[in-house]
Amino acid sequence: MKVLLPGNLPAGAGQTIYRGYSAAWGNLGYESIPTQGLGDWISASESLSGCSYSIMVDDYTLSSCYQMAVNKNNTTQTQRHFMSVYSSAMEIIKKSEKCYVFVQPTKFPSPWGSHPNFICGYSPSDFLGGTGLKAINYLNELDNVHLWTWVEQSPEIKDLYYKEWKKINYIPLAFDSISYKKDPSDRNNHDVCYVGGWANNGFNEKAQIMRSHFKPLMKSKLDCGIFINKNLTHEQENRVLYNSNIALNIHDNYQRILGLDTNERTFKALGLTGILVSDMITAIKNIFPDLPMYGSEDEMMMIIDKYLSNDALAHETKEYYRNEVVKNHTYIHRVQKMTEL
Repeated sequence: MKVLLPGNLPAGAGQTIYRGYSAAWGNLGYESIPTQGLGDWISASESLSGCSYSIMVDDYTLSSCYQMAVNKNNTTQTQRHFMSVYSSAMEIIKKSEKCYVFVQPTKFPSPWGSHPNFICGYSPSDFLGGTGLKAINYLNELDNVHLWTWVEQSPEIKDLYYKEWKKINYIPLAFDSISYKKDPSDRNNHDVCYVGGWANNGFNEKAQIMRSHFKPLMKSKLDCGIFINKNLTHEQENRVLYNSNIALNIHDNYQRILGLDTNERTFKALGLTGILVSDMITAIKNIFPDLPMYGSEDEMMMIIDKYLSNDALAHETKEYYRNEVVKNHTYIHRVQKMTEL
């Protein structure tokens, strides 16, 4: 069985997420075919002929092509080209055993919902003048298309933000237990570590939040390994996270206010470091109800001190969460759930 999925992506969250998914599919006996767009699907279509295959794709990839096809500002030749690519992609989806489409909201709270990073690409300009809603309905009608997202789908959330989509399956992010390994070392054993980027999702809100939380750490006498946009290699990131005493987590402003989703760092840090000090996010509380979280910089420092001043508690916590994540929250678990849909 083959599976088409995003691959060869630039550095960032998407790269590590789909690297985890690719490794998990491979672990379960699938042959992963990395793609960077619908054009790669068409190139791979001959190798798919006569064999069973599945697909992982996001609505952004599909809708970006569709937008080009229906944009009247484009030349007729350009529109026809992209509609041909889109139509071919729909045929490849129809012939797949299963197609797992990651979907974004069709509506989202202000101000974030005004930015394309936060909404489905079929949604802008009143659903692209109505044609976007037709494209959504076409996907909804395909029995082999299974929609998923990492936002928990309560009836209220579904009606508010995803109303136009059919049933959406809740599949949270996870820990890549295949690519990340135990890597004990006398180096990189920081008291507190943070590995990530500024993550400007269109409103550049996270940078200020991060700086305000780093200030008390910098004023403390703790050994802090803060790596922002440092382009650490996979091995360096693995080593820093595994050998540090505590991993810090900081979310974007919309996540802190709405609490609908968490980041991959939540699972990666718990799987490697074992102790995560995170800001208060409802989505995390729903998955790890006993995990202490902070609501202010002072609370953050108090939780950090609690772990660093109690070796027995730190050891117990590390053992518990490392085991919990490996048992229940790896990408292998997420792929297994997908195959059961």
